[in-house]
Amino acid sequence: MYALKLDTGSATKITFKANWVKDVFAQRTAAFHQFWKTYDHRFYDANFHGRDWKVLRDKYLPRLESVDTNDEFAALLQMMVGELEASHTEVSPAPSSGSTSISTPHLGFTIDYNHDGVGLKVKEVPPRSPGAFKKTEIKPGEFILAIDKQRVSGNEHLWEMLNPKKGAYVEFTVNSKPEMKDARTVKYKLMTSSEWKAMQYRNWITDLRRRVEAKTGGKTGYLHLAAMGSSDRVKFEREAYEYIQGKDSMIFDVRFNRGGNISDTLIDWLERKPHGIYKSRDLEPEVAPAKAWDKPVIVLLNEHSYSNGEMFPYAMRQRQLAQLVGMPTPGYVIWTSSLTLTDGTKGRIPGAGVFRMDGTNMENNGENPDVQIWMTPEERLSGKDPQLAKAIELLQPKPTNAQP
Repeated sequence: MYALKLDTGSATKITFKANWVKDVFAQRTAAFHQFWKTYDHRFYDANFHGRDWKVLRDKYLPRLESVDTNDEFAALLQMMVGELEASHTEVSPAPSSGSTSISTPHLGFTIDYNHDGVGLKVKEVPPRSPGAFKKTEIKPGEFILAIDKQRVSGNEHLWEMLNPKKGAYVEFTVNSKPEMKDARTVKYKLMTSSEWKAMQYRNWITDLRRRVEAKTGGKTGYLHLAAMGSSDRVKFEREAYEYIQGKDSMIFDVRFNRGGNISDTLIDWLERKPHGIYKSRDLEPEVAPAKAWDKPVIVLLNEHSYSNGEMFPYAMRQRQLAQLVGMPTPGYVIWTSSLTLTDGTKGRIPGAGVFRMDGTNMENNGENPDVQIWMTPEERLSGKDPQLAKAIELLQPKPTNAQP
């Protein structure tokens, strides 16, 4: 607080002392009512999916007395809102004071756990991983006998050794057999879990794109959309401009798409019809307007395509721009916003439904493909992709009957 002198405009800070007792139960009670009232005013369906929201409040409020931690309070709210059977209603606990997040660094290769002897047996060294380069090469089937001269084995205590080495260069003792004699050393920086995941994703889509180009003689392009955020829009614009050039057809893949809000923008781009060609002296011809496309498209979707990743394939078919191949989506489709409660608990709240042109609600009512094909876990692990293979097949030119 400050006192302001009107004649001079100078301000003097007023200091004070007071005792304060934090009543955690009272604070959580206030947060509970805040959460309930926010949903009461803003949930997209005034009928609450056929549930009585007041009855649910009275059901869960007495259980607040058994809550001891921030995690338990978030779980209580999640149970209450979960009875609405609506997506985009996740609740995250308020951060605990002094809590830290621990992430174990990644070795840069996978471990063959069928080996139960000395050291770690290397199962796979993916492309682009540190061990995939000549100076730091580690080969599948080789054994990691020690890390920074400390002997290792494939047990549940390996993370205890790795956690302190996050972001550090480590020295691996490597041999083709599980013994120290004639072993060599390899040194590189451990990967973070997010770096490993990003590398695996990049390798996956690179492999799929090469399969499509090999199977179609370069006539079909492939582009994967991992999510539908602003950075994904930029990525789509850049990659679509590259991979559409010179192609007779395209495969847009939204399998495992996490959602977002750019489907309308992508539809606007893909609905454009070409009206001409721009040609500079030393550059490849460009279709006008930019990103115009009027050739066949297939959209791949599956049971892990969420939210805006479900709206995109629906819109592509509704506008007669594509066929859909894969598996039905889960129906996790509502426009949403976030809220923060007085105790620091965070949540999401659906504010607007998404309905098809025929009036059906996409929430809990996912999009069905034109051609349904399930990819089994065994096919996924072995690198087979029957959904992609079917999309390639459908895009192949149909043979014409020869005339005598």
